[in-house]
Amino acid sequence: MKQSHPQPMTSSFVISMDFELHWGVFDHTRPAAFRDRMVVTRAVIPKVLELFELRGISATWAVVGALLCESKEELLARMPPPPKFHSQRFGIAPFMHEIGENEASSPMHFAPTLVRQILSTTGQELGTHTFTHLYTLETGVIMDDIRSDLLAVRTIADDWNIKFDSIVFPRNQYNSEILRECEVQGFKTFRGGSAHWAYRANDSAKSGNLLRRGTRLADAFVPITPAPTVRRINKLTDVPATLFLRPDMRRPVLGNFIVNRIKAGMTEAAQKGGIFHLWWHPHNFGVDSERCMRALAEILRHYQRLHEEYGMESRTMGSFGSNQ
Repeated sequence: MKQSHPQPMTSSFVISMDFELHWGVFDHTRPAAFRDRMVVTRAVIPKVLELFELRGISATWAVVGALLCESKEELLARMPPPPKFHSQRFGIAPFMHEIGENEASSPMHFAPTLVRQILSTTGQELGTHTFTHLYTLETGVIMDDIRSDLLAVRTIADDWNIKFDSIVFPRNQYNSEILRECEVQGFKTFRGGSAHWAYRANDSAKSGNLLRRGTRLADAFVPITPAPTVRRINKLTDVPATLFLRPDMRRPVLGNFIVNRIKAGMTEAAQKGGIFHLWWHPHNFGVDSERCMRALAEILRHYQRLHEEYGMESRTMGSFGSNQ
């Protein structure tokens, strides 16, 4: 008979995904170069949902608002005015002509059928990843741009008869002023980063320097950063990320290290009554999807063991805001 360990505090296993398809990489990858991966990604999302249902997993899907549009006509009508980025590569105008008319002709830019499948799956939360995958801390972006983007998010959510409680900022770009605006817009939770300097919110140039990137890479294999803790910031709850489920897991040796690192962190959180927040992009599973799915299945089986032994609970980001 399996015995349960004493657990004075309930521990939490959180999964969030940046559901963005091509909107998340438009600044460095043209649609034609991403098409094959998108085909696989769209096929693997229903398999992830099936696995979540099988293992009793609740998860937050932070969706780019544009993916909810049914057509290019609707997209253009809803799209907020573009920011005046100092670097034009962050603007979406250069690739707008490559977007097709609807989900059938442009499946990497529209995904209402997938969104409906997420909403119909038990335990899943739909959050937002801004409307246009807006890089909020890049030079040239002003608060009016952010307000317009969040208003577009709210408007399309209302038309879908859903409510976004959680927000995930593209490339983790946020500051105190942006968080205050999120409060005004009615959000309850956001995904912050580790307190470690390598994860600190910044623009692309600063967050992408070699030292920061190298530290984050090393943290995927050995614990460098402190365990995250949920905290309140005024009316918002920060549900900070613990680890990124890196694409390197597709390589057998590196993948084993990454999965073992994740499982060890989950176990520590379960034993100490903490939180373990795992995140990734669905398109990370767009290459060698079978190996990625096996790795995810192993992680979720480990969660089930921790649930049985320590009482660890699978939770969405939004659940941390609703009971505060």
